[in-house]
Amino acid sequence: TQKSTKKYYKYGVKVPNSIEEAHAFDKENNNKLWQQSTDKELKNVIVAFKLLNDGELPAPGSKLISYHIIFDVKFDLTRKARLVAGGHMHRNVPAHDTFSSVVSRDSVRILLTIAALNELDVLAADIGNAYLNAKNKERVHVKCGPELFGPDAEGKTAVIVRALYGLRSAGNAWRHHFANYIRHELGYEPTIADNDVYRKPIVKKDGSKCYAYLVVYIDDILSINSDPKAVM
Repeated sequence: TQKSTKKYYKYGVKVPNSIEEAHAFDKENNNKLWQQSTDKELKNVIVAFKLLNDGELPAPGSKLISYHIIFDVKFDLTRKARLVAGGHMHRNVPAHDTFSSVVSRDSVRILLTIAALNELDVLAADIGNAYLNAKNKERVHVKCGPELFGPDAEGKTAVIVRALYGLRSAGNAWRHHFANYIRHELGYEPTIADNDVYRKPIVKKDGSKCYAYLVVYIDDILSINSDPKAVM
């Protein structure tokens, strides 16, 4: 497909549309900021791929899809690269497998009030590359470019084994993976009113009893606890 030639700026920084353009911008700016962001992303995301041996075929029913890298600039001018699967090419995914964890705004408001009334601390956190912790639920594979496993693997087949960003079921796979961890490892239970709010009874240092909460919005977490740092 023909690549876009439109120039895009964010915070005054020219954002590339491809790896080749990213390299060109680095050369133009006499730095390696885009290269470093790309290398960091590829190092993190490589666990999502299993390179097949020569002559080895993907599982029956596996769908060949594409992937690409999206570039962005954060508010502090940090360059960001994200490898994204072409999940739109795999349409045979049930609708119920596409939902992720999204706590309601009303739940957050109520829980902040509860935190104030019970003198609990609130700590927010973000889980980096969260989806990659979950196993992929779809049968999909890609043809490798030189950026994945090096130039020698270009054109070879790799199976996607983790819930890579861009897959239709990735958010749902992460939701189930993280929910199991919260329940079975951390000992919280989902509330009836909002399944993305979890609670468990605790005893504070002064001997009083209350509930501690974990609030999940995809890969963003709120811990409401007498010692939220310990939970995080």
